[in-house]
Amino acid sequence: MVEELRISVETLTSMVPARCHRDNDVRINSLQFSPDGFSLLVGSDDDTIRIYDASSGICNWRVRSDYGVDNVVFTHSDACCLHTSTTHDVVGVNLSPVDDMFLSWGLDRNLFLWDLRIPDPVGCAQLACRPLASFDPEGIIFAVGINSEVVNLYDLRAYDKGPFNRFFFTKDTSCDWTHMDFSPDGRHILISTNGTVIRKIDSFSGLLLQTLEGRMNGRGIPIEAQFTPDGRYVFSGITFFER
Repeated sequence: MVEELRISVETLTSMVPARCHRDNDVRINSLQFSPDGFSLLVGSDDDTIRIYDASSGICNWRVRSDYGVDNVVFTHSDACCLHTSTTHDVVGVNLSPVDDMFLSWGLDRNLFLWDLRIPDPVGCAQLACRPLASFDPEGIIFAVGINSEVVNLYDLRAYDKGPFNRFFFTKDTSCDWTHMDFSPDGRHILISTNGTVIRKIDSFSGLLLQTLEGRMNGRGIPIEAQFTPDGRYVFSGITFFER
């Protein structure tokens, strides 16, 4: 049995790097732990996907893609993963937490709804600006951010009828929205940017609850932020070597 570790300020501040891997000569563009936490999926600009044993650090699997690799994510099967190509316009993907449905979006301003069991998309929306999207923890609602100033909420069971709720925000000209993530209880949405701020909104009312400031990102990189599994903390990276 794996002993559970309670997430606290003391635990987080005591963490230090335990191992450094240099299997990639170029940038690692995406990574994700498996749902059970035992495996780490890694995508790189060298067009490879690797899976590491999270306990031993050993690379158990490596494959190369002829179409490039970005946005790697595990499906609900440990034997399958999704990734986007660097040769097409798709820039984001979000998997439903409960089944094989997933969303993808790209530079062409199209938002697609897919089922892994079907080769063609089951839904499509042409939007005015490039979107980004995220499923809620129950896989029933998905949020779509548009033009860094609007959040639309859709019911998966009636997405073809359009959004059932819409939140408007004053556009921040200093940065763009780059990622959205629901809190584990579904009550909040975390909006990452390519600037120094992260915003948390109420997923029911759209009220801006908190602006997290001070993240170092002088290069304008789209750094993601995510809730911890208990929803009490937020993790985010910073621009490499900034102090």
